[in-house]
Amino acid sequence: MGLCFAVQQWEDRRFSVECITAEVQDLYRLDAGQARRIQEINYDFYDRVSKASLHYLLNEEACEKEIERLTLEKNEAVMSVVNHRMNHRTAGRTVGLQ
Repeated sequence: MGLCFAVQQWEDRRFSVECITAEVQDLYRLDAGQARRIQEINYDFYDRVSKASLHYLLNEEACEKEIERLTLEKNEAVMSVVNHRMNHRTAGRTVGLQ
């Protein structure tokens, strides 16, 4: 049963990351490299949340705080990729208008 549960969690993680990446890529029209970076950020996030959940198994409050911190860190990293893309596109338009 343990192996089956682990496989299911792995598949849930992969499905979540793939969906998030596809949505962000479509929304912000990211290229393949940027989408891969978003995917890496999200896989790293899920791995770190799993580790935190085990580490703080008996301390729910500490676990929640750590997951909140990891979420903020992940969101900042994702927005950094998106903002870089948006700034790059805006700069290209400005140059094109001159």
